Amino acid sequence: NSAKESYGSSYLLQSVAAAVLGGTSISGGGGKVIGIVVDLSVHQIDDQEYGQHIWDLLVEQMGDTGDYAIVTGGLSAANLNRWIDASLNYAKKKYPGLNLVTTRVPTDEKQQVAYQKTLDLIKAYPNLKGIIGISTPAPLGAAQAVQEKGMIDSIAVVGTSLPTDSGP
Repeated sequence: NSAKESYGSSYLLQSVAAAVLGGTSISGGGGKVIGIVVDLSVHQIDDQEYGQHIWDLLVEQMGDTGDYAIVTGGLSAANLNRWIDASLNYAKKKYPGLNLVTTRVPTDEKQQVAYQKTLDLIKAYPNLKGIIGISTPAPLGAAQAVQEKGMIDSIAVVGTSLPTDSGP
């Protein structure tokens, strides 16, 4: 049996990439396993399929006409932008009666920011019928704002989050 030093290099690179994408600094330090697990799970999603599913859920809740907004984690998050871009093209073709009221609203991956930005959207767009939350905390903050305003019957909120964040 013989071994070459380069056999493990591709796995090492993948492991380092996963750790960095999961939240560990490239210069070293600590991180959390959950960040890596979430990152690796997220990268297994088909952008087009995911985006279509989210928009289909929105239409299921609010109907195929009306004003809606997108609340996202951050404007520079490549995976979030891929999901939004893929699904906007789909929505324009399949649901021409939907009206995106503003550009994507960034929340800095913070539920409290998503909450405040959603309150701002509700005030600025009184005919708002739906909000799509694209990031883990975005739909939680949006739902909190809609619920607090007593508008759960008039504004649909869809998105995805981790069970640990959205549980009772």
